[in-house]
Parts: sequence; structure tokens; C-alpha cells
Amino acid sequence: MNRVRFLGFLAGALLFVALGAPSSALAGTYIWNLANDFNTSAPANPDPDQYGDTPWSYQESKSGSESPGAFSLLPRYAVSGGLAEWGDPNTGALVGLNSSTRQIVVDSGVTPGQLVAVGWTSPFSQPTPVSVYVSVNADADYPFAACTSSVETQSGASFASGETVSPGGSIFVTVDAGVGLPGVGACDVSLQIEANGAIPAVTITQPVPGSTTTAAEPTFSGAAANGFGDGSQVTLNVYSGAAVSGKPVQTLQVARSGATWSATLDSPLAVGTYTAQATQSDLAGDVGSSAPVKFSVAPASVGANAPQVTLNSPGSHPLTTSTPTLTGTAGTAASDQSSVAVDVFVGATAKGSPLRALTAPVSTSGQFSAAVTPGLADGTYTAVAVQDGPGGSIGSSAPQTFTIDTQASVLTLLLPTRGSRSDVARPVFSGGAGTAAGDSGMIAVSLYRGTRAAGKALRTLHIAAAGSTWSVRWPVALRPAVYTARASQSQAAGRAKLSSAHTFRILLPPPVIGGALTIDAAGRVRLKIGCDEPPGDTCSGSVLVLTQGTYEPLPGGPVGRLTVMFAYVKVVGGHALTITQTTLPRVTAALRRHASVPVTISANLLPTNGKAIHATARENLQRLGA
Repeated sequence: MNRVRFLGFLAGALLFVALGAPSSALAGTYIWNLANDFNTSAPANPDPDQYGDTPWSYQESKSGSESPGAFSLLPRYAVSGGLAEWGDPNTGALVGLNSSTRQIVVDSGVTPGQLVAVGWTSPFSQPTPVSVYVSVNADADYPFAACTSSVETQSGASFASGETVSPGGSIFVTVDAGVGLPGVGACDVSLQIEANGAIPAVTITQPVPGSTTTAAEPTFSGAAANGFGDGSQVTLNVYSGAAVSGKPVQTLQVARSGATWSATLDSPLAVGTYTAQATQSDLAGDVGSSAPVKFSVAPASVGANAPQVTLNSPGSHPLTTSTPTLTGTAGTAASDQSSVAVDVFVGATAKGSPLRALTAPVSTSGQFSAAVTPGLADGTYTAVAVQDGPGGSIGSSAPQTFTIDTQASVLTLLLPTRGSRSDVARPVFSGGAGTAAGDSGMIAVSLYRGTRAAGKALRTLHIAAAGSTWSVRWPVALRPAVYTARASQSQAAGRAKLSSAHTFRILLPPPVIGGALTIDAAGRVRLKIGCDEPPGDTCSGSVLVLTQGTYEPLPGGPVGRLTVMFAYVKVVGGHALTITQTTLPRVTAALRRHASVPVTISANLLPTNGKAIHATARENLQRLGA
């Protein structure tokens, strides 16, 4: 059967050789490409894209005179002879994909003048400016075609690149081979659509800014973006203090429910002031952040007018005295009792009968202090301060847990910090040393491979302490890996004090963009892209390769920079991925005339955790065998 048809293809990736190539995709840009999105599995119409949506449709005109909105969907889908196709069982019109060459084929059927259109429907929930990049040229094997294309709305109005498309609105790229007889014309077509998404709008509505709660594990809730490309999770960070700074004390990953989210902390907060912030990302690499919300956690009290009582933490390090002094603040109203009761319990909770029941007067400024006597044996204890208020009310502080170790050395490991990453192969290890009688003047630092200070150490260094501090640079270069370090200091009593164990990472990343870029005789381009994030993370995003010079791929055609490669990649952390794509034959022919072609490589990658990577490189595209 003779048919008038046009062949639209983009070999392997996005290749623009006419009507101007689009610029490099920046963060926030969504990209649709007909060849890359083309699907060979049912259902065939509409066709899904890389984002999991279904914006594409393949249609035919009835006579060539109606508006694209009145075109008919191509309902048939089949795989025959290696060609996956959409088609019309009455006319034979089809849109197909040859899986071995990634050619898109659109056939206008047996009726001269009949048109074929590719429709794209906006998945956004707000009006969105859309750019369309399309090039149409007569195929060399069908020289009689006078190929033309138009970009139109459903009503047939001309659509200019950069115009706004309403939510659910469609635009159509219609191609006409321009011949009056079947089987004598065909067109080469490239098609790409770009649109900028909106930064996700995420908020915290609970707790209310400036509010105070007595719940140590408060519930947080708010609104999240629920549009196209918006992430399904919200990240909640809770910071100690009145600002978003430092390391969060708690981080939660919360699955949103539609346009809302809600979460309860999984571990209690100590009494104090905190600041919460929620973030949400989208598929285009944008990250939206809520306004910071400051709130306070107050001690639980009994009675509406109960006095506010706090007990200061004795600290996270073991106490070297058996008679510590516990301090805090209490109510000073006339109806508040003038003293507080401080109870000390054995263990990490305030349960059972107190081991020590102390009483301390409250000063006019609300301060109190209580020395624990008799002394405590080495071990773990928990203290609570209580004050009577008016009408039988009782104010109670949050419990504070501490450890007594009268034989302890004040030994710490400060560097490397816990969870840190470094590209220094010989890091510095340092900390504090004990100076009590019987403490050894030598510090031992043991280094382990992995996340635990267990098993056989890779190496142990012995360093002389300089008073209350110690420091040493690791004597040999460490390979990129995860390590755990722990310091120890011996004592005259025969015991050794251990510091906390710090897990850190030596990360010597490969370059984001590899140094070799080649093209072989078949037009296959190879490029290496690396991800310098830790294992378990991924880097995803776009890679664009443009010639620095201008070329004329078609005799008498447009002259400009050629897009050699455009790809959407996902690279595993700590690894590199070699991308292989095939260029358009005419681009290959233009590049083949030169043994080395200067190109610019742009990579815009978004790690799973971390800051976006924007890398560029100027390289030479080397022709293999040149």
C-alpha cells in the first residue's frame, strides 16, 4: 500500500539541527521529548513520559481542513515486524517506533492532504509558559516532499513558543509532507517541549509560631504542594534554639496525603525553645521551604496555675564527683511555695522511690541549687524538681538524666566530627584528655573500617597528650571509605576510658564530568558522568553537550551550534556512569569531517541528599580511529 508519510526521529537523545536548539535545561525545567518518551508497551494512546504522566497523543485529520482539536485519535496499537505502532484500522495511518534505531514514524495514510498531529496536554495545575522546539526537513530518500509544520491550539490558533498553556490545555504539532500523491514524500522531524515548574509551596500550620506546649513529642502538620512533579514526601527538621541553624535535633520524612501532611515526633524533646522547618522537592530539582516556626516545650504541670519549674541538665559527660550540685528555676509568686523538692532516682527514668529526697530554697529571682548528699555511687541517675503552687497545683520540671563516674577521665574525640565528610585523605584527629591523678599521659586512637568501633582495628596510634588536649594527623593516606574512630586513655586503677565513637567518610570524588568524550564511525557518543555522593544516594538530572562552533549540517540549511547529546541520567553515589547515545546521521556527518570538535558539556544533577551540582566543562569530541 502506498502512503504519504513523514519520518520523525531523534536517535538516542535530543538532537537539534534546525530552527534553533534549546538552551541547557536548568533546575526547575521539565523536558518532554517525543523519541525518549515513546512507549512500546500497551496501552498505546496516550503515551507516558519520563515523569510517569501521559501527556502525549497521536492523531490524524479527517480531511486536512479541520482544527487539531477535531482530529481523531489513532486507536490501534500493535507490534509487528519489529515496529511498535499506533494506527487507524480504516486508513492504515500509524505512529510507530522502530526499537532498533529509535525512529519515530508517523504515517498520514492513503488520502493525499491528510495530516498527522502529535498532541501534548499540560499536566500542570496552573497556567504554564511552554516552549516548543521542532524542526522539519525533507528526507533525502523522499526528495519531492515540501515539509511544513505548525504548532497550534485545539481551536487551530497558532501557538508561539513561550506562550502560556492552561491546566489541561493541549497544543498540537501538525506535519504536512506537502505532496499530492501517496508514497512520494517524507519528512525528518525533531520535537521537544520544555516548561518551568513551580517551586513546591510547603507550610507548617501546627504548632502555631510562638506557641508553647507541654507535649515532649508534639504533632506537626501543614500544607504541601500536590501538583505535577511535586514530591510525595515532606522533610521536617527540628532545630534547637530560635533559628534554623546547625544540625537538626530531629528529622522526619513524612508522606503527604494529598495537599496536607502530619507527623508526630518519634522521640521526646527536652524542655526548651525549638524552630521547625518543612521542605519539599519536585522532579525538576526545586526545593520549597516553609517559613521557620519557633515554639517552646515547657515542663508538664498539674493545675491551671501551677508554677513553672526547670531543672538544668548536669551535662552529657560523666560527672567525676559523687556529690554534684543540681540547679534550676522555680516560681516566685506569693502563692508559690518558697522551696522546691529535688528527687534523685536510680536509672535513666524517674520511676520508683527516690534514692535521695532533697529540699532547696528558691531565691527572689527564682533560682535554686541542691547539693546531692550523701554522695552517689558510680552509675546512672535521673532527677526531677517539684514545687507546690496555689490551690493544690504542682509544678514539675522535665527529668534530667546524668552519670556519675568518679574514676573517669575527661576524654573526648572532637575531630573528625560525627557524620562528617572530608576529601582530605590524611585527616586530623583531636580531642580532650583527662588530667586527673592516675590518668595516663598517652592517648590511643583506633580506626575501624565501617560504621562500628568493633572487630580488629585498621591501625592504632599512640599520642602524648599536651595537658588536657591531644591531636594527631593520620600518618598515611586513607582510601575513600566509611571509617569509625574511638580514643582511649588508661588509668592507674587498670581501667581504660573510651571516648564516643565517631563515624565519618573519606570521600575523594571522581570528577562530575569525565575527561574523555568520543564519537565512533556509527555516530555513537560516549561520555562519563560521576556522582560524588555516598553509596545509597543517587544523582539525577540532565546532561547537555553542545558544539562550541557552528555548523551547517544540511546544504543550504540553518547554521548553528549542534546538540551532540542530551540525556536524563541517574548515577549511583560514589560511582560513574558512561552514557552512550547515537547522534542524528546528519550531525554525525558534520562532526565526522573533523578529527576533534570543541564542545561544551553541562551537567545539572540533584543528589538525593545535598546541594545541587551544576558542572560545566570544555572538552574535545574525539573521533575514534581519526
